[in-house]
Amino acid sequence: MFIGLLKEGKAIRIKVKGRSMLPILRDGDTLTIAPIDWARIKVGDIVLYANRKNEWITHRVVRKAVNSLMTGADSKSFLDSPIIKKENVLGRVVKVDTGSKIIDLRAVKYRLHSLAMAYFLKYSGVHFIKVAKICIKKPYLVPVKIMRKILKCIPT
Repeated sequence: MFIGLLKEGKAIRIKVKGRSMLPILRDGDTLTIAPIDWARIKVGDIVLYANRKNEWITHRVVRKAVNSLMTGADSKSFLDSPIIKKENVLGRVVKVDTGSKIIDLRAVKYRLHSLAMAYFLKYSGVHFIKVAKICIKKPYLVPVKIMRKILKCIPT
């Protein structure tokens, strides 16, 4: 039913189960998933995809190829395996309802956070929760050198 709605171009709302995307997504948060054209998926986006067991997973895009994505969880220091095929991507997380506030992930503040997290997932072994908290609360503390590398990752 939900997949049909996404294919019809309608957004869906689902609850988060798990802690792999802490601190941005918490167990029990409600996500708004928007249908998205493959061409519009960007590094840093959080996508909903179906894995081999047909379980729905929401993880961050760290690399995009012609017909596949590499994704990872913000609270882990490794990337997902296997690579996610284009046909398994269901949509993109655009809003997070925490119960006390609604976070629009399309806002500049969170887009910068998304790019920073994708960069750290792809290139380093730092503890991502600490990095994410800095990026969300004080994005101006992210070193200029890192921000330059992140901005180079933005597709034009």
